[in-house]
Amino acid sequence: MQNNLITRIHAAIQKEPFNADAYSDLLSVYENEIHSGHPEFHTENKAFRDRIVQAMTQGMEQKQFGFVERLGMQYQRSLLLDAPVDFDAFMLYVESNRDPRKRFYLPRRDKLLQVVELLQALEDDRYDIVGISL
Repeated sequence: MQNNLITRIHAAIQKEPFNADAYSDLLSVYENEIHSGHPEFHTENKAFRDRIVQAMTQGMEQKQFGFVERLGMQYQRSLLLDAPVDFDAFMLYVESNRDPRKRFYLPRRDKLLQVVELLQALEDDRYDIVGISL
């Protein structure tokens, strides 16, 4: 049932790429599935964030500023949904409304992401011990 709905929403996004409601609907389905005990939808949500960023870039190019603003809110919702299980999403969400001059993680993310991914792997029990040398 939900897979059919997800497929239909993806088709609606393809048909009307500047329809922010479709993005919101898809995120609502992911939220519902995750809260119903289907953690595998975190992976789909993470891929969906990449699609949101791509759509925001296209929206800026097409000067669809209202659409970009609404997608920015959906991007934050997506980060919040994954924050309990994804350290990178947590860090991005925590800094999303912070004054850009006071941000720590985002300006250094390209360097810190390697450490964040190792810590996430440790939390996910893919490693028993992680050594970090700075």
